Amino acid sequence: MPQATARQLTKYDYWELPEAGPRYQLINGDLFMAPGPNRFHQDISRTIQFEMMKYLETQLGAV
Repeated sequence: MPQATARQLTKYDYWELPEAGPRYQLINGDLFMAPGPNRFHQDISRTIQFEMMKYLETQLGAV
């Protein structure tokens, strides 16, 4: 008996996914669950935000 193959997903299929719940990535027609941000990501994000705030305070005064 021939084995069924899954069809390649499209961006339109991706757009139909619910916005709430786990995040997914569509890569070459395959759907993968996107990992949550790790601590390293959060540290970088916080540092960038801090540097942006310092820059804006020096350019615009108190924000």
